[in-house]
Amino acid sequence: MAAGADVTLKDSQGASALTFAAEAAHVEAVRLLLGALGAAAAVAVDQRDSEGQTPLARVAQFGPVASTSDVDAVAVASLLLDAGADVNMADNDGDTPLILAAKARNVPLVQRLLARGAATDTTNNDFHTAAAAAEAALVSVTDASERATLERIVALCRPDGEDAAKPTATATAGGGGAVGANLARRKRQKKR
Repeated sequence: MAAGADVTLKDSQGASALTFAAEAAHVEAVRLLLGALGAAAAVAVDQRDSEGQTPLARVAQFGPVASTSDVDAVAVASLLLDAGADVNMADNDGDTPLILAAKARNVPLVQRLLARGAATDTTNNDFHTAAAAAEAALVSVTDASERATLERIVALCRPDGEDAAKPTATATAGGGGAVGANLARRKRQKKR
């Protein structure tokens, strides 16, 4: 960058250096790129690639759950949000950063996005909220630790005022989600 590299260039898919640094959750690279972009950072943080994903969406989908001194998805998300990233901007599939973080089973990032105003009632193109996406993943998970992670995400992401004992509206209306599947199974067992 010191030699005059153009940090606004994009690849054939519309992804910029900021997009790749965010996807890798590389804190210092994101910090340097935002600094190099200056006032243009406010625009760059919401630029979409060919899949409609912003740098925040990329870190939500691909950022690691565990962090090190160099790699930290939560810290990168905070940098992007501080620079003006839209916490609720959906990609071409309708997935918001919160839905992507829920699918990635990244509890710390889910918590950060919620603290920064992520909407819990937004649905993607499959009619799943973040809670419903986590519920859908529960159907195939047998590992107790993974189940606990997904159940924590479901609890965190329930839209305000929704009863935690009930399935989300998406789980029942869309037919998906572990809770909806469990209710159907119990009804079948009662009929026997």
